[in-house]
Amino acid sequence: AGFHMADPVWDMLLDLYLSERKGVRVSISDLALAAGVPRSTGVRWVGNLIETGALSSAPDTCDGRRTWVELSPESRAALERYFLEVARTFARRGGTLRNWSQVEPNNILNGLTA
Repeated sequence: AGFHMADPVWDMLLDLYLSERKGVRVSISDLALAAGVPRSTGVRWVGNLIETGALSSAPDTCDGRRTWVELSPESRAALERYFLEVARTFARRGGTLRNWSQVEPNNILNGLTA
C-alpha cells in the first residue's frame, strides 16, 4: 500500500505550486480538476482560500468566463519550507547525508518540477 494524502485543498495547493514553478497559469476550473472535485466544490474551496489570503485571483482579460489564481507569496514560502523540511527529514532518516544542511533548497525545489 502506497502513501496517499486525500485532501482536495492540499491537491489544489500542490498543483498550483508545481504549475507556478513551471510558469503555467492556473484557473479555478483547473484546480477543481486537479483536486478531483466538482467545479462547484472547487470554486467554493478556492473562494475560501482567497478569503484567507492563501491565494489571489485575477480575471482572464481574454476570456471573461475564466479566473486565474495564484499562491500568495506567504503560501508559496510556507510550501517551500514544508517541502525542504520533509526532504531534510528523509535525508536524516535515510542516512544518505551526514549533515541535513547538505540538502540544497534549489536542488530540492527544482527536482519537484523536473
